[in-house]
Amino acid sequence: MDEVRKIRYLVAPFFFFASLLWGNFLAHKQLPQFSMELLTLVVASFFPIGFLIGAFSHFLSKLFFLLWKRRFSEVVLDEGVFLRIWGHLGMTGKAEQKWELYASATFDHETISKGVHEWIMRSWSGYIISTHSFVALVLAFSAGLTAICIPWTCSWLLTTLIATVILLLNAGATWNQCTKMIEFQSMRSSYQLNRIQPSNDDATKAKDGI
Repeated sequence: MDEVRKIRYLVAPFFFFASLLWGNFLAHKQLPQFSMELLTLVVASFFPIGFLIGAFSHFLSKLFFLLWKRRFSEVVLDEGVFLRIWGHLGMTGKAEQKWELYASATFDHETISKGVHEWIMRSWSGYIISTHSFVALVLAFSAGLTAICIPWTCSWLLTTLIATVILLLNAGATWNQCTKMIEFQSMRSSYQLNRIQPSNDDATKAKDGI
């Protein structure tokens, strides 16, 4: 598993457990005492809980786009952008909406330059981590009040609301950045997208005017 995906699975459970500890501290003015066995269990559960929160967050995100954009996917392209990408990929069949996600992913990984691809991946990771963390905070607050029976406090609610708003704003900003970058890249010519970087010999000849 690459480092980016590890971070995605670790940040959300951190927010989840941190929110529970924060809520408990605000209610009782002290941190709870944990046994070593319980701490070991919590640490070992980070990845499974992170994966579970991620799966639930991904479903909620797709459901949101279904209600907003009538697409059950976070990848939503304007028709013109989709058609230009379809052309860049050399496809000859009809550009059907069901191929939108796969065309966008192929365009990003196969056609766009490595540097731009990495920029998009960083922005997309920001969107994913923000949505996962938002869901983790909501789940922590809900579970704390119901399953764990942490007393409700205004301070816990306020800090949760502030954090979730910040995360939602960042999720919206990073999603928009990714969408706009894909749109911008689709407007470039095939030559610009696939241009070959000059070798050292070619660069030397160009510098010497040969």
